[in-house]
Amino acid sequence: MTFPEPDRNIRDLLQAVDLSQFNSQFNETLAQIEPQLDADQYFANAMRSGIDAIRAINFTTQSNAAYNELPASIVNIGSELAEPVTVSDMSGYTGNIKVLQDAAFGNGSMNQVPDPDGVVRRVPLLIRYGSDLYPTLSLEMIRVYNFADSYELITENYDGLEVVRGVAVGVGAGRFEIPTDGFAKVIVPYIGPSSEFDDSSFPYISAIDVLRDNLSDEERSQLQNALFLVGTSAPGFGDIRAMPLDLVYPGVEVHANMLNALLDSMTTLEVDSGEASTESAFSSFTPPDDIYFPYRPDWAGRALFVSFIATGLFISIAFLFMGAASMAATGAGLLGAAVWGNFQSWDVYKVDFPPGVAATTYFIRYDD
Repeated sequence: MTFPEPDRNIRDLLQAVDLSQFNSQFNETLAQIEPQLDADQYFANAMRSGIDAIRAINFTTQSNAAYNELPASIVNIGSELAEPVTVSDMSGYTGNIKVLQDAAFGNGSMNQVPDPDGVVRRVPLLIRYGSDLYPTLSLEMIRVYNFADSYELITENYDGLEVVRGVAVGVGAGRFEIPTDGFAKVIVPYIGPSSEFDDSSFPYISAIDVLRDNLSDEERSQLQNALFLVGTSAPGFGDIRAMPLDLVYPGVEVHANMLNALLDSMTTLEVDSGEASTESAFSSFTPPDDIYFPYRPDWAGRALFVSFIATGLFISIAFLFMGAASMAATGAGLLGAAVWGNFQSWDVYKVDFPPGVAATTYFIRYDD
């Protein structure tokens, strides 16, 4: 959620009034209470009161419009390297007003990338505006949560083009990497349909109840030492998405699924009570046991081409010496191997690469 426009203050409400007609005591009192009635400053003060707030920025590729001042990028890789890096380019943005921007601990892109069918399956961990790189909102929340100063962009050079292979957060024993495709995108690891009406995956808490201090004991405990996202779920606000498991899905939950997987990807530290040495503390760092973000590696196209050629040659030669029954059995085996390989690459290695596409394609062509 961005705040691109200032809220109306008492001066705006009294703009049509000639304040000189009032006595000096009225104007002095107005000057004293004016800071207390400045809603934007009040909001900024609340953000500074023990809350590590992250502000969202809405980038766009549809216009060159730029609203408010864009904060400086903390992905320090230099302009010479930022330009050849293969990430999504943005041409415009909508930022936050300065008083709120200055009160934030960090800034993240709220952009999601729907596929041609309108379904949100992927989110870019980093996007580029000009020569600066900006992280997605959930990744920025993890950076602040992890007390990290910046990110490390993992790339591989191909004839002067820096192809992204992953993003790393943290330093030393607490460092962890997130593998991505060549455009710094990951597939969102959804854990279920929307939780808006049943809190099945993520608890929903009404913002009105928070502002009015009308929370139950359970809701208060859920907000203690928690990472939470402020967003909208009403259709009229336009932040409704389609995802593979649900055609009506609040956009804020896309970020929640990303945040959940990022937390699972972090290196954890288990500390027992009592005396502990530095050596025992560092030995307690536990890396994640699994990869939580499915991704399409940069070599997927080349691997698919090799698989296509190898399968085609096998079918072209082997089928010449087979009868109808043998060809049918071999074709079924190739199809079964394609399905099995697809599930294995996805479930075990989290690789978005169907190795049996070539076998299936050639089988269909031969049958025709």
